[in-house]
Amino acid sequence: MSRRLRRPLAVLASVLLTTSLAACGGDDSDDSTINPDAKAGFDAVSISGDFGSNPDVTWKAQMSTDEMDIKTLIEGDGPEVTADDA
Repeated sequence: MSRRLRRPLAVLASVLLTTSLAACGGDDSDDSTINPDAKAGFDAVSISGDFGSNPDVTWKAQMSTDEMDIKTLIEGDGPEVTADDA
């Protein structure tokens, strides 16, 4: 191939490669939606089952939270759990 054709072909190849790679990029928009009727916290979750067996957990609605909620299901008589126990 002659030197005259190498440069234009190299430019054309780089333009085509750049265009094709740009087409592969994803958009940054968040298309996920949350049901506006979704319940929050413990109202959205139902937990049942006997102590010592696997619990039966069901979600009544889609839920979203920014923090952790804690609820005591069965009050025990042992020592209180501390952060060092984790």
